[in-house]
Amino acid sequence: MRARVGVATGPGTSALHAIVISGEEAASLVTALLSKPAPSGSCYANILSSEGETIDDCICLRWPVAGEVSAEEMFLLSTHGSPLIQQQVLERCTELGANEWRGPIQLFTNGSTSDSQAVAEAVSSRVRLEALDRLPHAASAEICEFLLVQASGFGFAGEIGRWRDHSPEISRVERLLELSSLGLRLVEPPRVVLTGVTNAGKSTLFNALIGEDRSIVTAVEGTTRDLVTAHAQFSGWPCTLVDGAGIRSTSDEVEVEGLRRLQQELDRADLILELLSPGQSSLQEGRRDRTLTVFSRCDEWGGDTRAQATLDGICVSGLTGEGVADLENAIIQELHGGREIPLDEPCPFLSSHVIFLQEILQALRSGNDIEQCLNRFMEGAVDCHR
Repeated sequence: MRARVGVATGPGTSALHAIVISGEEAASLVTALLSKPAPSGSCYANILSSEGETIDDCICLRWPVAGEVSAEEMFLLSTHGSPLIQQQVLERCTELGANEWRGPIQLFTNGSTSDSQAVAEAVSSRVRLEALDRLPHAASAEICEFLLVQASGFGFAGEIGRWRDHSPEISRVERLLELSSLGLRLVEPPRVVLTGVTNAGKSTLFNALIGEDRSIVTAVEGTTRDLVTAHAQFSGWPCTLVDGAGIRSTSDEVEVEGLRRLQQELDRADLILELLSPGQSSLQEGRRDRTLTVFSRCDEWGGDTRAQATLDGICVSGLTGEGVADLENAIIQELHGGREIPLDEPCPFLSSHVIFLQEILQALRSGNDIEQCLNRFMEGAVDCHR
C-alpha cells in the first residue's frame, strides 16, 4: 500500500492534533517531506515545499514505537495551528504521491493481538488519549514533543501498558512519582506573579518576558490597577505570568480592589518576582521560600549601585532587555530545579496519574496484585483532582 495522509483532529493553540501519514511508503514520503530522515522515535524538523522552502516546523513521531506491533508504518506530524499550514502540508504530501485518507483514522489499533495484548492496549490507550487531547493546547514545541512521546510506547502510555503482564518494581513507580511534578507543570503551568511598589518597572518587565505589550506602561503611579495575565514559556517550560497593581497607600476604591486581587494572587502563586530598588526591604518575608528578588530598572543605576544589587539578586532592565535571560533561567531553576523537559523517558502528567501511581505503590508495598488498580484506571474510576 502506498502512503496515505489525513488529519486526525482540527487546529489548536500551537499544534494540529495531528496530521497522520501511513502505509508501506510512509517512511520514504516523510523523508522527502522533512528536513531530516524519517525518525525511529521522534524528531524536530522543518516541513519543506517542492522548492526546498520551509512550510512550517513540526514534531514528527513514528507510531507505534517501542516494541508495539503494527500492520503498517505510521507517522504523526504536529504542526502549528493555522488551517492554511494544514492545507499546504496535505497538498505537499499529495505532490509526493500520497493518497487522501478515507474514513476514520485509527491511531490505537495494533493489528492482530492476543487477549493479553488487547487488555494492555486498553490500559495504555487512556493515557494516549489524554496526551493527544492536550496536544492542541501545548504552549511550545517542547511540550508538543513531550505529549507525543508520552502517548507512545516510549512514554507513560507504553509503560503502564506493559504492567498488565509484568508488575513494576517499587523503585520504578517511585521514579515515576518523582517525575510527576515536572509533567504536571507542563500541562498545568505554574503561576508567576510580579509585585513591587508603584513604578518599580513591573509592567515593563512583564511585557519583556512575554514578548509583547500587554500591560500599559506610564510614569503615572497606579497605572496598573487590575490583574493582567499572559502565557509565557522559557526554554519550553510554560508559566502564567500575572502583573498587578503597585503596592502603595491609597484611598482610590479601584486601586484598593486591585491590591486586594493582587494579594489573592500572591497567596496562591507558585513563584513571586519581587521587584526592588537597591537597599529596599522586601515586603514578602513570609513567602521567602517562593520569592525571587529582582532589582529592576538597572539601566538607570550607577556602577556602585549595580555592583551591590548584583550581589543581592538579579539585575534586570525590562526597557533594554539586560538580565532578562538570566531571570528566565532563574525562574526555571526555582520552579523546576533547572531540569530539562523529560523527553526521553515515561513521565506522568495529570493528577489522576499521580493518584493511580500512589495506589500501585501501596499495592506493591503490601504485597498485593496490581490488577485491581489497573482495572480501575482503565475504567476511569480514579478521580482526577485538577
